[in-house]
Amino acid sequence: MRNFLILIFMLSLASVVNMANAQDFTQTELYGQPKPEKLSIPQIRKKKDTLYFSDELLKDFDPNAGIIKDSYFTMRDRNRFSLGYHLSTNYNDFTEITTFELEFLQNMRDWQNAWWGLIFKSGSATFEAITQNHDLDSSAASGSDANAANQRKFTAAQSFTLFGIGMGHRFRFLLDFVKTQRLYEQIMCYVTYVSNTDDFTDQEYAGPGLTVDYQLFKRSSQRVYYGGKLSYNLASVSKEIPDGVRNREARLTLSWFSLAFNIGYFY
Repeated sequence: MRNFLILIFMLSLASVVNMANAQDFTQTELYGQPKPEKLSIPQIRKKKDTLYFSDELLKDFDPNAGIIKDSYFTMRDRNRFSLGYHLSTNYNDFTEITTFELEFLQNMRDWQNAWWGLIFKSGSATFEAITQNHDLDSSAASGSDANAANQRKFTAAQSFTLFGIGMGHRFRFLLDFVKTQRLYEQIMCYVTYVSNTDDFTDQEYAGPGLTVDYQLFKRSSQRVYYGGKLSYNLASVSKEIPDGVRNREARLTLSWFSLAFNIGYFY
């Protein structure tokens, strides 16, 4: 986990540097325009050497008509909607975590390649994959998670939902070393609210959390894209506290990684 967080920090730092560098382009022909996203395609072609490297002109071939379609400037992207499916990063059992995801992102026009977004996840997992039992306490009350009767098996089924709002940045950092078109990276950080149902005790937990996603995707056309993401999720959830139970004995820390395939649409 530490290595992943270091990677996320480095990529986030790189994205911030990219945003700062983007401001340098305000002195160029293209980015000196008040609203560069509203330039016509012929105008952009004339100024293509001044394009910021994370934006590009996309040209799709129409096999039915046998012609190249009109060009599309990626700086004009407004909204993005995607569907995703997550699996565990544990190669011994990829299905110990399975999650369905919906994500909506919108371009923040006043910030270079910055996006805000909403995310929703619904999934299931084994107990061991996302949290762990409290230390046993022989004096713990019957409603306490530290009581022996409430110690879950590693395979105890868990179901959870997650809703979040956050911000992120689309950029090219690792891809800057690979000269290819239509590939992009994006970091998204969400503040979340997580609810979790423990099937073993039939208890419901809920609380705040954090989700950090690193996405790599390719545009198969001007509008459609597909790709993958590495997601880290963290949450502190608690149940209704029974009489005689200490707060910490009614709380769980959820933490898990997942790998996802997603497909989406720009509009």
